[in-house]
Amino acid sequence: DYLRTRQLRERVLGAVALDHIMDERQPVNTLLRPEILAVIRTVYKVNESKATDLLFELCKETGVLVEDVKEESFRFVHATFCEFFAALEAVQGHPEGWRQILEKHRALRDGTGLSEQNARLTEVVPFVAGLLPRYERESYLATLLTTNDFVSLARSLLETKLYGNQEPQNLIL
Repeated sequence: DYLRTRQLRERVLGAVALDHIMDERQPVNTLLRPEILAVIRTVYKVNESKATDLLFELCKETGVLVEDVKEESFRFVHATFCEFFAALEAVQGHPEGWRQILEKHRALRDGTGLSEQNARLTEVVPFVAGLLPRYERESYLATLLTTNDFVSLARSLLETKLYGNQEPQNLIL
């Protein structure tokens, strides 16, 4: 069934991307095979062998993941896929996922994270804004404003199309 397969694949890609992008110790867009297989085993409720088959099927069928170092690591074909799936998982897979993204973004910008990773969530933040349900967008933008990241705020306003709404205008004045 196409819809069920799509949902499972989104859960796998989202969980892998979010876990990866939130861990600043990991090199950007280098996904360790054992971690991907662990997610697949959990989501699909399968053994290691079946998880391996599903991983290569996911690579072949979606074209989103590719093996980087044989039997060691994979990567998204473009970092944008990682960022999008991380945002999707934060919004759809975790009740307070958007708050976790902004807390991590703030920590990285404030320098409490590893300095070379300060921009790690720069692209995820606007994706989250665009994926949030309408009722949460203004709260998200107000919280994002407290990070003093005006570039991400502007990009998030563009994603939400709230730039014509009176409330978000008040946020930045």
